[in-house]
Amino acid sequence: MKLTKPIALQLYSVRFDMAKDFYGTLKKVADMGYDGVEFAGFYNEKAEDVKKACEDLNLVPISSHVVMTPLLINDLDAQIEYHKILGCKYIVMPYADENYRPGGPKFEEGLALYEKIGKKLKENDINFLYHNHDFEFIKYKDTNGFDYLYSAVSPEYLNPQMDVCWVSVAGRDPVEYIKKYSGRLDVLHLKDYILKDPEHKGNMYALIDENGQDDINIDVSESENFDFRPLGQGQVGINSIIDAAEQNGVKWYVVEQDRSSDMPDLEAAKKSIDYLRELQK
Repeated sequence: MKLTKPIALQLYSVRFDMAKDFYGTLKKVADMGYDGVEFAGFYNEKAEDVKKACEDLNLVPISSHVVMTPLLINDLDAQIEYHKILGCKYIVMPYADENYRPGGPKFEEGLALYEKIGKKLKENDINFLYHNHDFEFIKYKDTNGFDYLYSAVSPEYLNPQMDVCWVSVAGRDPVEYIKKYSGRLDVLHLKDYILKDPEHKGNMYALIDENGQDDINIDVSESENFDFRPLGQGQVGINSIIDAAEQNGVKWYVVEQDRSSDMPDLEAAKKSIDYLRELQK
């Protein structure tokens, strides 16, 4: 099936470039042909200035990743004000702090917190999404943490931003999960990867800022069994995922490549958008 929905880039994919040249990197993303962007921090830029830059570049600021603590818990009002100025329709929690993950001591407490946050965002015309990794899929009660989360929190206040890479890494079928969450899945994260030996995944998170230790100089060979790839160069099955997404209510595709081990990050982002544009023909 032909890809028909707009495509954004999760700017975490080019975070080192954003840190060096925020507005210049936005222009490069626009020049690649992306329709929108999903932010991962604003580098102390004013909301009004970011909004104007997006308007000038014809980039839709569709969504933004905002960490759970301290921003969503202790600074929610300021986050709402900033994102309303910017015009973001979605605020996304990129991952749960360790204590709030399935099996953690505050997981159940977090469910009530997510509903409270989502309700306040909804009152301000912003939708609250949760971006998964693989650790949500551990067994929890009579199901897994991912499914339990979305059965426990009202879809009025929280919905998935499903990351197809991490669904696949967890041993689930992204196509089946897209179908399962049809109607709740506005924004889909497209990410490809290779995993040579599923029995020995190694330290996959060495490649990303999962614990606040992000560094452009990290030796990416530390996770040589696992690698993020531009779309279509890995094993996730992007074409089948697009077919399912087009039939199950997805409104936006967001490209994310957490780290590129063998090419500049901007080059990887360009390869991914070029691949998706071919699926529009």
